[in-house]
Amino acid sequence: MNFRVRGRGLLFVILLLISMTCCVTITMFPLIVHLGEIKIAMGIWYFFSHLCHQDLSRSLNVLGVFLPVCSRCLAIYWGTLFGIISSQLLLVCSLSLLRNYYLLFIPVVLIILDIGLDVTGIWSNNLLFRVVTGIALGYGLGIYSTFALKRAFVRS
Repeated sequence: MNFRVRGRGLLFVILLLISMTCCVTITMFPLIVHLGEIKIAMGIWYFFSHLCHQDLSRSLNVLGVFLPVCSRCLAIYWGTLFGIISSQLLLVCSLSLLRNYYLLFIPVVLIILDIGLDVTGIWSNNLLFRVVTGIALGYGLGIYSTFALKRAFVRS
């Protein structure tokens, strides 16, 4: 039992550190560019190119430098971090939320609807909707991944 508790705590810390590293790296990207660390900046840009379309018209420009992810992906990363952190405050609700996993599909449907309406030209999404849908999805992913991790250790 002691190993399970320690292992669960260690995996939570690893999940938290990975999420924090992504958020800080993206947010600090303009500073890295301004410091002249071009090789590091290119590595960061390349890494995130596998995770995001990096459309500059949908990316935030900070200090004259575009972030290496679009505004929705940025919101997903930060939402995930907030979800992971707040999952510790929601431990009482964790089993209830895991049973109602379909709640995670709500932000996914909102993003699909937002993108679909934009692609068809019915409605043009904007920064606010991309950020709101991204935060909602990221927050849900952060909470559910943390709870699922804890549940996996309880079952084993």
